[in-house]
Amino acid sequence: MAWLKLFSPSDAVAAADAGDVTIINGAPYDGGGSRSVAETPALPDRPDPRLSEEIKRRQVALLLRYVVAIRAP
Repeated sequence: MAWLKLFSPSDAVAAADAGDVTIINGAPYDGGGSRSVAETPALPDRPDPRLSEEIKRRQVALLLRYVVAIRAP
């Protein structure tokens, strides 16, 4: 059962350095914590009905593609 020790955490684990950052598409990612309230876009009071219809159309199209893919032999 000595192989179980392979999966135990090591005491020599180094703490993360403050300079270690996650890079996504070449830009540092901080989890969205640096965005201020002024930079956050406001939601419209009433959504555009054309946009709602487009979203519904795409959802139906994706559902149809899923069902066809599942039922394909």
